[in-house]
Amino acid sequence: DCINTEGSFYCTCKPGFVGDGLTCEDPITCANLTCLNHGECEELTPGARCNCPGYFGGDSCEKDVDECSTMLQPCPSGTTCVNTRGSYSCRCEPGYMLDTTS
Repeated sequence: DCINTEGSFYCTCKPGFVGDGLTCEDPITCANLTCLNHGECEELTPGARCNCPGYFGGDSCEKDVDECSTMLQPCPSGTTCVNTRGSYSCRCEPGYMLDTTS
């Protein structure tokens, strides 16, 4: 519903909708938001959002986080960080072997 004012106007939304004074839309709720990769939906007022586990990002937790580029030296010296889906691994560089005694 829009209301005329002197030289302008403003609009209000019907119950259950949210808007910016010009347009109204159905708010995102956990009922209509899918969080992927073990993300958990959190209801907000208004709206909802996905809280993603540390290794996923994006609006729906759909993006794999590259830990090798976002973490400060995740692997020890003599290894190379390799990003994997939802995690990372440390691969020995040529000339090095995995020490299984410690």
